[in-house]
Amino acid sequence: MDPQLASPIFRLPRELRDQIYITLFSSTRLTFGERTLGRIESQRMKPAPNSLAILRSCRRIHEEAKALWLGHVLFNFEHAEDLMDKLSPLSEAILSQIRFVRTGGRPVMFSFPGEDYDVYYRVPFILKLLPGLRLDTLTVLADTGPEVAYQTLEMFIQHGHGWKELHFICHTSSVLAYSDESSHGPSSYRREPQPGAWHETLLRRDGRDSGASVVIYRSTCPGVPGSVLNPDSRQPFSQIVSSREQLAKFGEMADQRLYTGNEKKKEVLIVAKRGRGADISDVGTSPYSADDPRDWGANEKTWAQIRHEFIDYKPSWMEDLDDELLSDSGNEEAEADVYSDPNEYVVPPIDLFEAM
Repeated sequence: MDPQLASPIFRLPRELRDQIYITLFSSTRLTFGERTLGRIESQRMKPAPNSLAILRSCRRIHEEAKALWLGHVLFNFEHAEDLMDKLSPLSEAILSQIRFVRTGGRPVMFSFPGEDYDVYYRVPFILKLLPGLRLDTLTVLADTGPEVAYQTLEMFIQHGHGWKELHFICHTSSVLAYSDESSHGPSSYRREPQPGAWHETLLRRDGRDSGASVVIYRSTCPGVPGSVLNPDSRQPFSQIVSSREQLAKFGEMADQRLYTGNEKKKEVLIVAKRGRGADISDVGTSPYSADDPRDWGANEKTWAQIRHEFIDYKPSWMEDLDDELLSDSGNEEAEADVYSDPNEYVVPPIDLFEAM
């Protein structure tokens, strides 16, 4: 007698077993990358042990569940570089099965040999190097200053590909309140009344009757990470102007209402949904903008080559330094991810990115 016939799980109909597998995988996240803990402190992360143990429990379960896990677990990356490290080697057939990804929103710095300046590419354009993305939901944690977060989100709405729904999470309300002037001079991205302007952009992109939408939620619980994900602790938010004069001056000054008291500490969630029939596989064609690394041919290189030549690049004046003495390899042991809810997250000290 087949001993598996006595197992309670195999007495269930296959449809119910599939629901059990899906429920388990939907509560699982696989974390990779260097988690920022402080100004100079970080911790290498790895998935929780036995995250996919059910796939190794027996051959029958493996055969039944192996086609389900890619489309239900949350792939969680601390930064876009970590995402590219893990996903770029995958075949398009496998990559296109992944449905849920979360990543940090920090721009990726490229150092070009022979140049005395660095170039920062925003995450939406880094992802152009993964044309096979077919996500249901892409979540971005905006671990940058408000101006960069605003610009990054705008680029996602204007040019982003590979997702049906974007969840953009800001740890403070500054993204909706910063002034046009900063300590570094005029802002490169002046605010507009939101979510109206973003909503209009997406409608122009996907069609007036497509159902595309952008909505904003603000937490009602100042300083509580993750509170904006809970429908019971957030409120819809909208910025309204009543005249052309107000619109012309919008964003010149900081919105003090969002800076007063604990208002700044309230998280913000922007949800953008692509319209019906939108081609989320469209990565655009040449000529590419200067914001896009494909402008100089990055798409003709592997990510491993790009990382070696432009991200991990060490200028000649550093070649005589002793890598062994300077390395922090002794502190690089990966720590296993711990979580209760796969959607929860750790917020780095606010002052690290508010000034960025």
